[in-house]
Amino acid sequence: MSTVSPPPDRRRRPRDYPLPDHGISGARLRRRVSANDLRHAVSNGFLRRVAHDLYVPHHGPASAEESAQQTLRALTADTSRVVGHETAAALWGFPGFGLDAPYHLVHPRRRSRTRHSGLVISHNADVAEEFISLSHGLQLTSPAWTWTDLALKRSLLDGLILADQALRPPRPEYESRTSALAHHAELALAVKARGRVNGVRRLRSIQQLARVGADSPMETALRFSMHQAGLPEPAVNEWLCDERGNRVVQPDLSIWDYRVAIQYEGWEFHSAAGQMLKDVRRQEDTEALGWLEVRITKEHMRSRAAAAVAKIARALRSQGWRCPSTFGHAL
Repeated sequence: MSTVSPPPDRRRRPRDYPLPDHGISGARLRRRVSANDLRHAVSNGFLRRVAHDLYVPHHGPASAEESAQQTLRALTADTSRVVGHETAAALWGFPGFGLDAPYHLVHPRRRSRTRHSGLVISHNADVAEEFISLSHGLQLTSPAWTWTDLALKRSLLDGLILADQALRPPRPEYESRTSALAHHAELALAVKARGRVNGVRRLRSIQQLARVGADSPMETALRFSMHQAGLPEPAVNEWLCDERGNRVVQPDLSIWDYRVAIQYEGWEFHSAAGQMLKDVRRQEDTEALGWLEVRITKEHMRSRAAAAVAKIARALRSQGWRCPSTFGHAL
């Protein structure tokens, strides 16, 4: 028995009006289409309402990240608003930030703020064009400016961790990014541009303490604790080479004057049997070069890393270091 397809529903009205190619506010959309067309677009799935009077083109199922970006385009398209603070950090790829509502938007001073309770957190600031970048089809505060916004709300150590992450060169084997988010000069320019804002001295201190090469927040925290205690400043992720110039070992931190190599051992990674063997070989290679290896774990980092600092200090003394009278003043 054959089935006959029903005739097309000729009562359904075809779309005969233009649609936006990005998120848009209802007020701007109604300048292009009538209210009836807008209702037709929503009811037929051509547009999706993401918040009160905010619409995005509907192109089928979207991931949470794509949906968030569409909403941000709706909030910022054809306006002077830019994405900033935690939301910009998530889009740039700063670790520890998610692309979730409420979204942070920056408005020029003397401009009204966006009124979307629960969806938007508004900030008033005049951000120079040199600190605004285009990414993901959105205008964002640059990584350097985003760092200043975040660091002004955080402790010195947390701000330093973010600065190190901004300066960190990517590792191609683990991530798609090909360059650091920012350079020292960009951080310095952003700090200078903040003028006399409250906390700018802390920003300047953080920028001066930030270093290229730190792979993890714990490495930064260890280096900061060493600085606070008055230990010699270590180099970050520099290679130790043999007499022929061949790279042999890359410690997390290294104090060249006393040939002390410091490795932070993350328990989850270094507890695997295969990795433990690699760690033993690494220590043997380090010692064969005439260096002393110091291994630090999260247990050493408790109580402001007092045990870590003491362990490193003992290693330094065994290598000829004479601690100054200021050593340990911050512990």
